[in-house]
Amino acid sequence: MKNLKKYNINSNKKYKIVKGLSRVLAGTLLIANLTGCSINFKKNKGLSNNTYSQYTQSEIDSHLEFNDNESYAESNDNEFYDSLNEKIVLDELSKAIIDSDIKLNSSDIIEFINYVDTIKVDYPNSDLFNTLENFSKYKSLDKYRSTSDNIFKNGYITDQYIYNIVLKNNEQENFSKTAIMQDSDIKQICSIIAETLNYCLKNNLISDYNLLSEKIFQLKIKKFEGFSNGSYDSKTCIMGFDINKLNSDKDLLKKVVEHETYHLIQSNSLGEINNSNLDLRLGFCYKFNDSTVNSLYLKWFTEGSADMLVMNQNNIKEPLTYGNYTKHIDIIKAATLLNDNNKTNDLESLSLDFNLDNLFHYFDCKNENNKEEILNLMFSYEIISKTSGDSSREEFYKAYEKLNGEIDYKTESLFEKQLKGSIGQTLTKLFYKNLANKIKDKDVKICEIFELISVFESVLNRQTWYATTGYASIISDFMKNYTQIQKSFFEILAKKTNLSVTDLENAYNAYNSYLEIDIDELDYLSSLQKEFYNYIKNEVKDDKTYSIKYV
Repeated sequence: MKNLKKYNINSNKKYKIVKGLSRVLAGTLLIANLTGCSINFKKNKGLSNNTYSQYTQSEIDSHLEFNDNESYAESNDNEFYDSLNEKIVLDELSKAIIDSDIKLNSSDIIEFINYVDTIKVDYPNSDLFNTLENFSKYKSLDKYRSTSDNIFKNGYITDQYIYNIVLKNNEQENFSKTAIMQDSDIKQICSIIAETLNYCLKNNLISDYNLLSEKIFQLKIKKFEGFSNGSYDSKTCIMGFDINKLNSDKDLLKKVVEHETYHLIQSNSLGEINNSNLDLRLGFCYKFNDSTVNSLYLKWFTEGSADMLVMNQNNIKEPLTYGNYTKHIDIIKAATLLNDNNKTNDLESLSLDFNLDNLFHYFDCKNENNKEEILNLMFSYEIISKTSGDSSREEFYKAYEKLNGEIDYKTESLFEKQLKGSIGQTLTKLFYKNLANKIKDKDVKICEIFELISVFESVLNRQTWYATTGYASIISDFMKNYTQIQKSFFEILAKKTNLSVTDLENAYNAYNSYLEIDIDELDYLSSLQKEFYNYIKNEVKDDKTYSIKYV
């Protein structure tokens, strides 16, 4: 029997709830009146249409409008949450359940896994996503094979080699005087590009050496002054930087060049564009010339991944620009990193690979329905991420308005909230299947299972704001499916412990409200998984709230 864990009381936790809602803590615990607000992200306005551009966070923020007045809030908060104004009691039965040992085997979880796989997630207006049409185009696409010489035969490239290529290409391009960059600045940028490429080579992040060689052979570098700090255009093979601004901050310059170098690796080449019906490609994100809505083209993912790859390369936690997008990637990881086949940095690294099958492998897709759901998940993130410029999000809304007339902000906001609920359902399916497989054949305590569920529900609150006034009714399908999946999971635990599902639900509600254990205590996690879930737990601590079942 495992030793009992040392619990921490959550009395000092911050709960992001709605105004007018109070919770009563039992026994000697804190009695708190809790308040909160919701935030609306309105459409981005005025962002540049550069193909792949890099902005500072302050520049992005200046083009976002925040509104603390949620238009869908219920008029009477207390009435909406009357059902929550009851005590969650940490009684002796709950304590005993929380400390219980359990061990599941394959036969215990197989029925649960099969049940979860039968749940079909409805993504509203997904008939306009063109998911299957674009996937079919991808499957019939003649994959481009570069005939370029491989310049990475020694697994390394020098900055001087890149500099010589760029200098020659720049001369042939005949840039205007205002676009010509000083020789010393070009050398500095080529040094950072070489450093980034060598990092990728060392960590096996390059999927096609010949294709990357082709793009290096065609690379040009120019300067500009404008809103963005840097950009890379695969149609011209030009990497551009506001070098006058960046030279005042060498650390920023380094990260911006790294970011654009990852776009260089992600992107197609001129040969690939000219020999297919592709308009653009970044990694597995394909944009076809003849698609009304390019749901495989995911600007949020390629930008967020480029930022995360820069973070990985420099071993830092703060993104340079696209914090909203990197948080989406972290939320997906929270549902998928319990799968031992997935490593911490795998998801963003997939953005460097043109093979869409590798994305399906990451999500452990077993059939075509699984693949369609994952593609709908990824494109829904494109919509809720408010991507601007030449994006597939704008294509979707054009298709929507062609059928339904002009969409107003209120309707758009409601629709995107519903999309968040659908995203939450898919993430829930992934999390509970991975959790069941993760604890299989291991001796664990129920508290060790509850802890990870509690963290994941905080992640889902950040995604869906399920505990915010008015949201629960908007995402009712999510609330229903989540509680049913959790109930089915608890049924497995109930059978092994001779407890009722209700007893387990009450014990979890109490644990989620009052207790926590350190992630490092979860012996069923690998060291990398502990590191990630510790990070996630800290990131979403302010989103801690009532359990979804209790709401």
